[in-house]
Amino acid sequence: MVAQEELQELRKGLHTEADYKAANKLLCPPHPSYRGVKLRVGIDKRGRWWLFEPVNGRSGPDGWRMYKLCSNTLQAKILPYDDRAELAYRQGPAGCMLIHYEPNPAN
Repeated sequence: MVAQEELQELRKGLHTEADYKAANKLLCPPHPSYRGVKLRVGIDKRGRWWLFEPVNGRSGPDGWRMYKLCSNTLQAKILPYDDRAELAYRQGPAGCMLIHYEPNPAN
């Protein structure tokens, strides 16, 4: 028989895993032109939301370039993760910030 505390931990893990998968679908959508390539969501210096695509042969912040502006619908789906403090911002190209999902252990 599983103890109540263990059951709560299992549920928390499943919740986190489901959130992780859902967040990654939003934050790393497939590239429409290149099979197997993922885009990234990020924010430019002016606060506009963009999809960034990887640049071949480069790594780090300069390994990404702006691809196209995000739709308002995509932004609306991502914002609840930010409200729960589950998004992290990392340096991207030319002062932009790329967004990553990091589950908040408090949730």
